[in-house]
Amino acid sequence: MIDFAANESLALEEYLPRLGARGYRVIRRPTRADLPPFLEDYGADAIAIGPDGKNIIVEVVTKGNPTARSKVRKLREILADHPEWRLEVIYGGASERQVPIASIPATEGTVADLDKLADARASLLLAWASLGAIARHLNPAETTRPQTPGRVVELLAAGGFVTPTQAEGLRSMANIRNQVIHGNMNLQPSAGQLQELIQTTRGLVPVLKEQHGLKLQTETQITICRWLTERPSCDASHCVQLAVTQRHEIIRYGYL
Repeated sequence: MIDFAANESLALEEYLPRLGARGYRVIRRPTRADLPPFLEDYGADAIAIGPDGKNIIVEVVTKGNPTARSKVRKLREILADHPEWRLEVIYGGASERQVPIASIPATEGTVADLDKLADARASLLLAWASLGAIARHLNPAETTRPQTPGRVVELLAAGGFVTPTQAEGLRSMANIRNQVIHGNMNLQPSAGQLQELIQTTRGLVPVLKEQHGLKLQTETQITICRWLTERPSCDASHCVQLAVTQRHEIIRYGYL
């Protein structure tokens, strides 16, 4: 039998400290007095009060829980009229399936073709898929489980990868994305909205490649240091060449 309460508790213990580290005042299992009037009758898993007046309601979804998804759907409807609040869904339970991450070249290729699609809705959904892949590459430790669009925006904003203005634009587009992906085929982003989304996504590709290059450089430097320690008789330049060859990367360092 699945212990939903235990799974939800573990998920909150893992996630809530990250909000606290970003300056939010976190309240776990808030009482009616902690909630705004429109949420008083809702049993929130947690809320986070932001220093800038932007607040988060946290809901845990555990695989197999029959009521969780209907609860999330109802919450989205309630929050649609309250832009100062947004919903963060986190996933609990060890059985949550991990989604493979796209390679950087595949992500870059997808982003390059975003404005070549005939259907704006297709471009919208692929742009969000690309943003998800980029966020996972930039924050691998925090994205082992599926991420909501709101969580993707938070990760990009908290890391300084997008500006506050861009983050607000992404949150607005996330609402359109959610409606389209859940069946509102009549809704389409405007040309201006879509272009802004594409520009923001494309602007993240050079950042992703730079971060990936720095990671490779650091890993290769560690390999060089390890080899020099393990092989005192090895010539330094020879060890550098071995390390570069091993990773199939041509990387120049400031000391070469």
